[in-house]
Amino acid sequence: QAGARWSLELIAALRQLGHNVVVVSHCTEQLWPRGKVFWQNGNEEWFADFQCRRIPYLNFPFLRSKWLGFRYAAEVRKVCRNMQIDAFLCYNTVVPWHVSAMKSAKACGVPCYPIVLDGNDPRKDGWRKMLYDNRYATGVVFLSYWLASNYPAGKMAGGKLPILHLDGGAKDFRGVRPSDAKPHGAFTVLHTGSLNKYRELGFTAKALKYYADSMTRFLFTGKVSINDVREMCGDDPRIEVKGFMPVDELNAICREADAFLNVRVPDHGDNVVNFPS
Repeated sequence: QAGARWSLELIAALRQLGHNVVVVSHCTEQLWPRGKVFWQNGNEEWFADFQCRRIPYLNFPFLRSKWLGFRYAAEVRKVCRNMQIDAFLCYNTVVPWHVSAMKSAKACGVPCYPIVLDGNDPRKDGWRKMLYDNRYATGVVFLSYWLASNYPAGKMAGGKLPILHLDGGAKDFRGVRPSDAKPHGAFTVLHTGSLNKYRELGFTAKALKYYADSMTRFLFTGKVSINDVREMCGDDPRIEVKGFMPVDELNAICREADAFLNVRVPDHGDNVVNFPS
């Protein structure tokens, strides 16, 4: 959902600038036998307002990736040949079907601009995978400023490929403006998104031990395991795990927050690539 919502915001902004957008996408289903053997429809409401080419696929392990690569390449080729397409944008290149789609677009003479928001630390393999995945790119958009500055093929690092650093963000401010009325009560600190023993929950637990104010309330929303929180933080009465929430409820909690918590260490491993969502 995070990826879909980010994409929708970007598409909406492009349309506000007067551009027509054609979306080629598929709805991710759990692999068979937990999911359907053949997946065709689902979550159409995400792209109800756009021209959307939905990709159906066989949902077997090992076959799904190859099937999606073939179907994405064919659909993008069809779109580029039958419509006047000025540019091809792609949400990440960490999956092979996005690379196949870029290859088809480039073969049709359409410039390709992948937007890199996630991935593994490229220093582990000397940038080989990221450079290979972006081999059909006309230019690359990075949300991470570190990536934009250090990408070996990019002009900012002495290469030749055009690079754009695009700050991630939201169209609406979710916090409390000074003019807004906020109910009095405990000072509330909010963390949204993934938080577990592999995503800085250990650091959070250590930090809370140094912060002794018993009147502060810490709210964790999103992909958070209550068991992980109890294991790492103990029975801290200040912590409340909300988990996944409807958008309206999440926005209401954000308006009540006094501070937002981001515990990802900027220079730690994959955090140099991923944007905090």
